[in-house]
Amino acid sequence: MINGMTGYGSGSYTDRDIRLDVEAKSLNHKYRDICVHLPKPLARLEHDIRRKLQQQFLRGRFDVWVKIETVDFPSRKLKLDLSLVNQYLVCLQELQQNLGIKGEIDIKLIARNPSLFTLEENETDMGDLSVPISAALEQALESLANMRTEEGRALDAEIRRLSTSLSQILTKIEQRFPEFIKDYQARLISSVKRLANDIEIEPLRVAQEVALYADRSDIGEELVRLQSHLEQLGCFLDEEGAVGKKLDFLIQEINRELNTIGSKASDTFILHLVVEAKDILEKIRELVQNVE
Repeated sequence: MINGMTGYGSGSYTDRDIRLDVEAKSLNHKYRDICVHLPKPLARLEHDIRRKLQQQFLRGRFDVWVKIETVDFPSRKLKLDLSLVNQYLVCLQELQQNLGIKGEIDIKLIARNPSLFTLEENETDMGDLSVPISAALEQALESLANMRTEEGRALDAEIRRLSTSLSQILTKIEQRFPEFIKDYQARLISSVKRLANDIEIEPLRVAQEVALYADRSDIGEELVRLQSHLEQLGCFLDEEGAVGKKLDFLIQEINRELNTIGSKASDTFILHLVVEAKDILEKIRELVQNVE
């Protein structure tokens, strides 16, 4: 069963002093790309989080957020640069004296200068949170995996439905080909009669021309390969693991065979069927882009 690459999951851990939340989301990606967002004091845990995602998922763009709220201290604190404040005050006093400005320099004037304050992450040791983070992460990744599995089921069903429709079109093309050759033979005989007036037409010569044209227009091999590709597509859908790249390559091969049929068979009905088939194939290709 295939898996999708889009999903979201969350997990949490709460006790008397701390609340910890983990969120994970994934989108489709050609490879596996992981981005972990951690509070600065927990940066050391990034490697472990990455390893867990690598063990569980093969493709996709992953973002993981770890958020912590504590009772004893805030996660960030405001810090005042007293040295800079003193310099700022001295400069204001000099400016006041030089310009002869009257009045007092109050706290409001100083507070309006944001460069005197910095907002810092709290560096207080939060202790060993690796176990609760691991537990919350497991919840988030399990939820994420379940969502990707559900998407995979939906993708599987739709790809198989479209594949069946494509196979039906190929059957119509196969059935139309003999009629197409007969139509060509009839048109050839009619054209020769019209141009040759009373000259007798040699049936053998006409048969040779029809045979040559049928050989140039033969699409039997392409149809056989296309049916084989569709069977292989079904096999890939039954495989475990990441098959998205295999499916993408197979879609390219199917498109190549359809292009060959379109260039060989100069029959309006067949060409219309080829256009319809390529439209369905494009829908399959879009779905495959979301398969892990």
